[in-house]
Amino acid sequence: MTALQNRSIPEEMKVALGDWDRMATRLTRLYALLGALSVVCSLFVATFTGSEAVPVGSIRVVAFIGTASLAWIGTFNMGAKANAARGAWRLLNAACIRYKYEEAYTFEELHSQYVAGESLLGVVTISEPAPKH
Repeated sequence: MTALQNRSIPEEMKVALGDWDRMATRLTRLYALLGALSVVCSLFVATFTGSEAVPVGSIRVVAFIGTASLAWIGTFNMGAKANAARGAWRLLNAACIRYKYEEAYTFEELHSQYVAGESLLGVVTISEPAPKH
């Protein structure tokens, strides 16, 4: 049985791992929060529209918040962005583990996985509505 290598991971890779993990966690939490908020707002509007219990202006505000939450999710494709951030983290994390413990795994291979992770992250894309014919 061969002894495991225990090379140190380059600091830049450690920083990227931490950043990508935080990004994925925050995006996932924001996605879940906005989704839950839109559902709660929709239920509120459906329940209290036409009711004397809540002022009409409140219904409009809650409807706006629910719609804005849902629009934010769709416009910025938040679910896909959160998944891409987690995928990039997984890719780099696996490469770091291999680099640390496999002697044959080179820095060039590690860097290649970093670049692949960066390309998964991409840029912020804004979905435009399809033209109506």
